[in-house]
Amino acid sequence: MVLNGLPDEKIRAQESIRLMEWAFRNFENVKLVKAGDVVDMAQVWLGQEIEVPLVTDKDLDIVLPRAGRQDIKMTVHYNSPLKAPVSKGVEVGVLRVEVPGQSVIELPLKTAAAVQRQGFFARAKTRLDYLLTGSL
Repeated sequence: MVLNGLPDEKIRAQESIRLMEWAFRNFENVKLVKAGDVVDMAQVWLGQEIEVPLVTDKDLDIVLPRAGRQDIKMTVHYNSPLKAPVSKGVEVGVLRVEVPGQSVIELPLKTAAAVQRQGFFARAKTRLDYLLTGSL
């Protein structure tokens, strides 16, 4: 009796081993993001700091073809600039990872630090600078 197109158990075992060896030769497990590592910096409007680090609280490991690492596309999405005050650990955006042939992966991005609001005169100066130069 032939099961799954292979005549006996020994041949099926050999084919399984051959398939696993092929997978180990042609694919690799890659850690793209480590939990707590800074992914990007977000601009902060009217904050005592002009930027706040964005981190994810999860590791991201994916399996890739050995030749496919350069085809990964990672983008950060958040509403820029964040308005001060900003609390630590608040989800403000998402890291979007696109790998050809796989579904899109999205990880939440959180602020890694708190940013306090500027004082009255500093806010007035920042707003005036923005009106005159158009930059944050």
